[in-house]
Amino acid sequence: MSAREMVEELMSIKELYNDARSCPKCRMTISKTEGCNKVVCISCGQAFCFLCGKAIITGYAHFSRNCDLFAEKEKDTMDWRKRLEQLETGNRMRVQSQPVGSTVKCPKCRQKIYKGDDKYIFCWVCQATYCTMCRKQVQFTGMQSEHWGSPQCVGIKF
Repeated sequence: MSAREMVEELMSIKELYNDARSCPKCRMTISKTEGCNKVVCISCGQAFCFLCGKAIITGYAHFSRNCDLFAEKEKDTMDWRKRLEQLETGNRMRVQSQPVGSTVKCPKCRQKIYKGDDKYIFCWVCQATYCTMCRKQVQFTGMQSEHWGSPQCVGIKF
């Protein structure tokens, strides 16, 4: 699975969790795909607000004071994809401006070092390896690190 596919999969899982709530009475998990925020549990029949989780006895009075009956969708996955594409474009530009074989400055000590890889640089002064995308220090575990292009590297938090 490529780094981009992994990020898209994690974003999909996050969206699934955003669309699920527990019934305040019986704790049955309920998912809402469309419609208003007044939902009724199919297990126990309890009506509750999907936004705040408060049990609603009758009517729609709760939505006129505290919560919206039809709330706007908070974030679209397209926002994440646009951000990922911007980061990838920025990385491509950085790679083109600093190709393999050129010299770059160490993120920590600012010493000029030889760039022998597109993904990672090794500083002989600091004795550390850094990611070329986010400039953070990387610890290799095993044959190769999975840091480059990961959600932590590109700054996507879940």
